[in-house]
Amino acid sequence: MRHTRLFLACFGILFACQSQAQAEPEVSNAPLCRNPDYLPAFQPISSDVGEQSKDAAADILADRFDIQKTDESVFEGHVEMRRGSEWLATERLRVNHINTQFQTEGLVRYQNNSLRMTATDARGDQSADSIALT
Repeated sequence: MRHTRLFLACFGILFACQSQAQAEPEVSNAPLCRNPDYLPAFQPISSDVGEQSKDAAADILADRFDIQKTDESVFEGHVEMRRGSEWLATERLRVNHINTQFQTEGLVRYQNNSLRMTATDARGDQSADSIALT
């Protein structure tokens, strides 16, 4: 009789406790695309950058520069150009002041608020607010 009570007690516990199979974890690719964890910024992204316009001035830093010509300037060595939220780095930058166009020589790193790229060449037109990276 004692064994029967023990058997009934175990049988009761078995039916009282519900068990469920482990659900398969949901696979998501979203963690693979987190930004900027996997795509680090070339430069810190500043949140206080104002609205960019076609008339915004470009700040250029370089190791050496040649500004003797009135229509063209050449910047060489660790060149960085900032204009609004855009940042461009290269080894040599040639800027034409008459048509406000620029061209790089050497590898290019480019970054803005939503994009980071590397390229072998960059050409841009500041009055048209355009840049072409190749």
